[in-house]
Amino acid sequence: MKTPHEIGSHVKGVILSTPRLDLKWMMVEDAPALQEICQSKHVAAMCGSLAHPYPEGKAEQFIREWAPKIEQGDAFVWGIFERSSGRLIGDTMLSVNKRFIAGEFGYIIAEWAWGNGYATETLAAVLEFGFETIGLRRISGICSVQNEASRRVMEKNGMLLEGTTKDSYLKWGVWEDEHHFGLTRPVYEQRKASRGGG
Repeated sequence: MKTPHEIGSHVKGVILSTPRLDLKWMMVEDAPALQEICQSKHVAAMCGSLAHPYPEGKAEQFIREWAPKIEQGDAFVWGIFERSSGRLIGDTMLSVNKRFIAGEFGYIIAEWAWGNGYATETLAAVLEFGFETIGLRRISGICSVQNEASRRVMEKNGMLLEGTTKDSYLKWGVWEDEHHFGLTRPVYEQRKASRGGG
């Protein structure tokens, strides 16, 4: 198992591929497409930290602010690109706690791309990267109790509901409850073996 200080030291430039998607480091030139995705009120409604209206220039600021953390291996932030069209359809993040060898997953998907299973495909790639490439022990994720789609995404990838936080955050004047999901590497490996993947 890799030690915490080794996490992220050898993965610069990695592109994660799924059957239909490529996950790549986002460049400043991707900012306009990301800006458009984040301007959707429906996308913002599913993400506790996403403001609506989405401020002009915020996508570029996001890409620039996360670049140093990516370089240091404290987070991995990929653009999600549809391979058939080359179009940016969202982004995904794996933040890393090096002390506890743990990560937290998050994502947004463009409203026009909903219902295609892209988030489920994305999480599968991120879990494989987190557990097999950088050697994390645990990966977690959260979603609003109202966000049934995200709940299904995590459940389909073997993540287990570990609890619910009441009044976790205030969104547009309403207190939202959040589900907390988690997956450990031993459970991930057992699930992979049972599915014939290891």
